[in-house]
Amino acid sequence: MHMQKQKGMTFFGVVMTIAMIVFVAVILMKVAPFYAENMTIKKIFKTVAADNSGKTKAAIQEAYRKAASIDDISSIDKTDLEISSTDAGTVISAEYQVVVPLFANVSALLDFTASSDE
Repeated sequence: MHMQKQKGMTFFGVVMTIAMIVFVAVILMKVAPFYAENMTIKKIFKTVAADNSGKTKAAIQEAYRKAASIDDISSIDKTDLEISSTDAGTVISAEYQVVVPLFANVSALLDFTASSDE
């Protein structure tokens, strides 16, 4: 009788593959909300810049504060905004960091740059 070679992964290989998939999934679940928040911040910047072109810095900051409170944005305060006027209109931008605790004493530092002209 002719014996065939075994094919496939070992039990240890399957366990390690599943562990890596779970590890990556947990990290993605913890980091994804902050990327979604960044997209919301960009949307708010575009809306506020379009609706408040030519207004004072204080008026633009207050419009941002109101929009951010509706979407529960806490990463950027109205004082963190960089507001400039260009030929195309008002540009609102901000650079900020978010520290995401992953597990034990390990955290991820996320750097974001949001602007109304992106």
